[in-house]
Amino acid sequence: MKRNLFVLSILFLLMFFFVQSGYSFDQYPNLAEYAQVKSMLESGTVLLINSLSQIEYDAETIPGSICLPMEEVESSSLMPEDKGKALIFFCKGPKCHKSHVSAFMAEKMGYKNVFVYSGGIPDWAMNGGTLEHKVSYKGVTTDSISTDGLKADLDSGKEIFILDIQDEKTFAKHHLEKAVNIPFYQLHERTGEVPQDADIILIDKAAKQTPLAGKYLKKNGYQKVKFLDGGVLGWLKAGLSAVTK
Repeated sequence: MKRNLFVLSILFLLMFFFVQSGYSFDQYPNLAEYAQVKSMLESGTVLLINSLSQIEYDAETIPGSICLPMEEVESSSLMPEDKGKALIFFCKGPKCHKSHVSAFMAEKMGYKNVFVYSGGIPDWAMNGGTLEHKVSYKGVTTDSISTDGLKADLDSGKEIFILDIQDEKTFAKHHLEKAVNIPFYQLHERTGEVPQDADIILIDKAAKQTPLAGKYLKKNGYQKVKFLDGGVLGWLKAGLSAVTK
């Protein structure tokens, strides 16, 4: 009976992860296509907004865009005073929910001319658009660690700095014990909180952002950095325990 309850709880958490990771979300109804985005950008009539973190923005973005992470839309001074200004939000493609959430936020704030470029960065490149790389990670690599490997290290008592880069709300719902939360959208400002000489294991929901976060830390002088294969989702799928709310 106890085992059945444990399995059911894991299945519930996995379902939650899929919803929260952008596989299922409300799509903003006003969608813009490549030609429209390009035309509006060239005419200077739109504010093109990358909804990803600063680190992701610096690695790859559409020229002429600004960086405004989804988590900061409601509080940022980068949002224009003119509520009639055309805004186009984008991120990493149709499965990336952040541009849609940002657009809904903007509309709630009173902006009247809001769009989502759902195809985002992949569609821009596919249509021949150039991409801007403000920071190059050429030659920078980050190794991964398996769930079994991390569990073995933790069981042995090895000192590890577990850095969880999920957003605050998701971290509060599920994270590994003793993990330290620095959301990815804040990491560029809070890098100094990460001990330079520690063995660092990076964790997010599904190992989508941690490879780049690892490269960022490596480029900034951190040497002992790995990311967890599969993220917290993989950890739970393996039947391992986590702190849940």
